[in-house]
Amino acid sequence: MFLSYLLVLSSLCFILISCQVLDPNGEHSHLQLSQLDKRNWKKPPPPPSTNASYAPVIGSCNGSKRLLHSLESGQLPELEANFLKKRSQSSDEALRSFLQSVHSTSSLDLDSLIGSNGPRLGIAVSGGGYRSMFFGGGALAAFDNRSNDTTLGGLLQGASYITGADGGSWLVSSLAINDFRTVQNLSSSIWYSRLGIFFVEETRFGDNENYYTDLVDEVNQKAAAGFNVSLTDYWGRAIARHTTGRLRGGPDTTYSSVQNASWFQGAEYPYPILVSQGLPGALAYGHNSTSSNSSIYEFSPYYFNTFDNNVRAYMPLEYLGTKLNNGSAVDDNCVTYFDNVGFLIGTSSTRYNDALLDVSLRQSRMSRRLGFTLRHMRINGSAVSYYNNMFNAASTIAGDGTAASNGLVSAPYVDLYDGGADKQNIPIWPLLQPERHVDVVFALDASGDTDNYWPNGTSLVSTYERITQKASDASYAVNSFVHIPPVETFINLGLNNRPTFFGCDGRNTTRKSQVVDDNTPPLVVYLPNTPWTTQSNIADDRYRLGTSNIKDLVHNGFVAATQNNSTDFASCLACAVVQRSLERQNQSTPQACQQCFSQYCWNGTVDNSPVFDQKGNVKYNPSMKSGAMRLSNNIVLSGLLAFLLIFYILS
Repeated sequence: MFLSYLLVLSSLCFILISCQVLDPNGEHSHLQLSQLDKRNWKKPPPPPSTNASYAPVIGSCNGSKRLLHSLESGQLPELEANFLKKRSQSSDEALRSFLQSVHSTSSLDLDSLIGSNGPRLGIAVSGGGYRSMFFGGGALAAFDNRSNDTTLGGLLQGASYITGADGGSWLVSSLAINDFRTVQNLSSSIWYSRLGIFFVEETRFGDNENYYTDLVDEVNQKAAAGFNVSLTDYWGRAIARHTTGRLRGGPDTTYSSVQNASWFQGAEYPYPILVSQGLPGALAYGHNSTSSNSSIYEFSPYYFNTFDNNVRAYMPLEYLGTKLNNGSAVDDNCVTYFDNVGFLIGTSSTRYNDALLDVSLRQSRMSRRLGFTLRHMRINGSAVSYYNNMFNAASTIAGDGTAASNGLVSAPYVDLYDGGADKQNIPIWPLLQPERHVDVVFALDASGDTDNYWPNGTSLVSTYERITQKASDASYAVNSFVHIPPVETFINLGLNNRPTFFGCDGRNTTRKSQVVDDNTPPLVVYLPNTPWTTQSNIADDRYRLGTSNIKDLVHNGFVAATQNNSTDFASCLACAVVQRSLERQNQSTPQACQQCFSQYCWNGTVDNSPVFDQKGNVKYNPSMKSGAMRLSNNIVLSGLLAFLLIFYILS
């Protein structure tokens, strides 16, 4: 009998332990300490029904005939500059609060460091499909001062910019068009994918029975209005149904409409930028190959623009799709509603176009119409995204001096492609522009660089090479960057398995200047996707995730960003935030920050030992972090069943 009761007691202990965080240091004894606010997971009321059309609208320009403007060196577009000026009022307050909350910076003269002297923060969310969306979402929840039990609250409110490519663009756009609601709220109420991207879960977000028919009909509306369509239109309509929170993915929901949101008008959160690649203008029809010097284009609520020379210009996003001649609208006809959110994030994640082709006749009879249409479009080479060429005949704005702009002024379309197609999967390029004066970039990397979908630093290496190995026909104003080691060093030194700071000494960059000023490249805080509470390396082509899976992935991103709510790590991040401001004023780095930098800054050590196996795959398989290990639901369930079985035997 004693043995039987001992078995029961052991089973109960097993179940209780399964629900806890194992913390060898004893600092956090329960999962609750680093878990997200459960109250934030409530679902909002369902959105109203819609008969909205996906077709762009052609109408009068209302006096705004001149739409394309050259972007002068050293200048930001006016509306962006005005946004940042207003933004600094709330971002400075949030940064002050964060810096005062940690021991490393609380004693500094913050009045001399915050304000006109900076610091200006940028957040870049990498590509990587759902893997990136949920990891990045967890990190942003950790940066959000609305989240409970976070040591990093206020960094989101203190950031000036946030950029996203591919899956990162899904996250950034979802936040922007949904009033920057908390990630906890969005991930439980909007980011449904239990049945996969190519299906919808609840009728309030779409009509299951007519899903494929609706998808085709929506795109046909655009074609019937006289606009070329491509696979991106279908892909965009599909992914929008899982990110926008609008019925049928918001066929008429535009990114420029974010201008009307109260949070944007009040500049309460970072300026949100979606990133895409421009294909060289002289490519053959249907060609979708980018190069290391391809122009990088940006979509923000105000503008479509690029900072790359020879195509350095901007136009109002709300008029994207308008036919221009030398920068002016043809026949005073302007296009609106072309900047559909789904189409823009589809453009930023164009590599997923081929995933649509998996929707074939074997799926169901409902998919026949869509499958036939997609296969026909692929045969005709429509895998890229077509935009009416805003540089048409604008020879004074877009010259022919670079590979990126060669033949562009005479091309009918600007062909845009995946934001990470040139291996710069972290969209850091917009944050390196000298005009934006960014001091520190939080690079959230959930790239699938290895064969098992973990990051290995390739994105930062690619940006480093774009700058330091500039092609002879490349032309852009970003001429310096922090030093970045090769991929082999990332893996051999474990830099892709923990937070790493690059460029802690502003005098030791590729700029080679002993003076730290507004032209010094920003310090980069590299935060890679690592397995803390779950194996977060979901495959690029995994489209079906239940609500519990999404919550687990978001939580893992939260714990990875905070390093399991480490107050010491929060202090070190504060040091990274103020470092450029200190250097510009020739102030000494505090002793506490020097200790942090010795722990987290890359010190220049290089280890290029081979990391590839005989098949050319990277040998990298990280272990779960024991400091936040949680046993799986299956193990908990097994323990519960064992307990019930023993109880049944005893009774």
